[in-house]
Amino acid sequence: MNPQILDFLLSLLLTAAGLVIGFLGGRLRAKVNRDRREEEAIRGGVRCLLREELIRICDRCLERGSVRIHSLESLDDLLKQYTALGGNGAVRKLVEDVKRLEVK
Repeated sequence: MNPQILDFLLSLLLTAAGLVIGFLGGRLRAKVNRDRREEEAIRGGVRCLLREELIRICDRCLERGSVRIHSLESLDDLLKQYTALGGNGAVRKLVEDVKRLEVK
């Protein structure tokens, strides 16, 4: 075969391979970004649910004026996960208030 034809075919093949790799890389990057946004949304949603449950338990205990031992354990576990997900210290104050209540 003519060397010029081989050079042309090789050049064409390399160009096509570059285009395919570029296309696949772009698709992969888009998927990674989409997955990252989805994960952040899930983390934010879980953090909100943990916050609501922490507040609900704290409000119930503060209204009652006492706390049960299992509620304290739940509060500790929930607060640990809430904090790990980036929850702020406002809920921590509520939990501290509950921990000062009489344990029943």
